[in-house]
Amino acid sequence: MAEIDIGSKTSSWLGWFLAAAAVLLVGVVFVTLSALNSRDLELVIRDQELQVLEGDFLPWGRSPFVPSEAFTPLPIPEEFAVDGLPLGKCDNRDDCEERFYRSILSLAQYQLARRDDDGLASAKTLIVRAQLFPSIDLSERAPIEDLEGGVHYVEALVLLESIHSDLELVNKRLHRAQIAGVGVEPAGEIESLIQMVERQLFLMETRQLESGAPPGEAPL
Repeated sequence: MAEIDIGSKTSSWLGWFLAAAAVLLVGVVFVTLSALNSRDLELVIRDQELQVLEGDFLPWGRSPFVPSEAFTPLPIPEEFAVDGLPLGKCDNRDDCEERFYRSILSLAQYQLARRDDDGLASAKTLIVRAQLFPSIDLSERAPIEDLEGGVHYVEALVLLESIHSDLELVNKRLHRAQIAGVGVEPAGEIESLIQMVERQLFLMETRQLESGAPPGEAPL
């Protein structure tokens, strides 16, 4: 009868056990690191866009986090100073929402400061975007109302600038009519219109100088 080598058999089973334990340990570490990475959220600037990145279910790697329209990547103008944005890792989703919200408000203020039609259009879009975050409570939405007031104000300034340009054109036309010797009834109507237009231009330009705005530019 052949003898059974118990020591060899025990060693073989022990080897298999240790190998299985090692594989299990590696698996546990892999899954644990993957779970930790998948909970990682970060607000970043990537490809000139403001994005929230979420860790993949792997020990490494990140992908855009877009659970709703509110988190859609937001283009950042190249000349915009991103130093003031609350970039970095988020504690949780609500923290990311709050950071994204504040970033949108900063961008809207920047666009309003341009005081032109393109800036106004961008600011309006950003104001609508800022209202998409469900976790932002009413007490934190006051800046949106301030921005909406700012939109109306800048719209008025842009309109004033348009009126100023129109008045300058009217003044030129009236002077040319006067020089051409066009007869106007009742007598003196051209002179009266010129005085009225020039008075209005004087008042608008005086207001610009007092506000520090360059000539021909709507003051704040």
